[in-house]
Amino acid sequence: DADAYRNLRALKQLDHPAGTHYAYNNNNTFLRRQVIEKISGMSFDEFITKKEFPKAGIRDAAIDPTNATPRIAKSFDANFKQDPMTLDISGWTSLTVDDFFRWSNCMASFCLITPDSTRQLAIGRHPGWSTALGKWSVVGNQLMKHEHDGNNRNSEALLTMDTSKGRTIIIETSQNDHVYALADAISAILDGKPYVALSAVKGH
Repeated sequence: DADAYRNLRALKQLDHPAGTHYAYNNNNTFLRRQVIEKISGMSFDEFITKKEFPKAGIRDAAIDPTNATPRIAKSFDANFKQDPMTLDISGWTSLTVDDFFRWSNCMASFCLITPDSTRQLAIGRHPGWSTALGKWSVVGNQLMKHEHDGNNRNSEALLTMDTSKGRTIIIETSQNDHVYALADAISAILDGKPYVALSAVKGH
């Protein structure tokens, strides 16, 4: 956090004209948290816990988990050595699969932000690029598709939602396991189409 704050204070100009480019980085994430705290008068953790989680039905989230956090999953490398539970920035929120699904349904029903706000956040400046909310497709006031991934060391998660098929796929893994290939295979199986076996994807 101290590095992000120092980087922001040292900025002389924007990398790109406003509204022309989206960049995901820790400085942006840190700045958004500071804006939330300034406007709400609450710490980020308190705001999320008291204002956002209840609206989304999230029950078991852990913010900035440690080894002492109950039931927290630990990631590990190819030699089964556990990753350290240290994070590059604060405000890291870990969700169970159930809570991840509740959050997805909440976003699809616009329980946290309006359809107009969602549509603005879903606008990609360049085709195929992620937006502030991953990859979204909003038609009118209906969220049609949503795809979002995240990782930290060997932990990885993927959410894909397709309203037209009434389908949400959530994958959480503790050892980077080709989550997109897994999601593609699951979708193909559900659609009755050919799929690539996991062994072929992983190369063994």
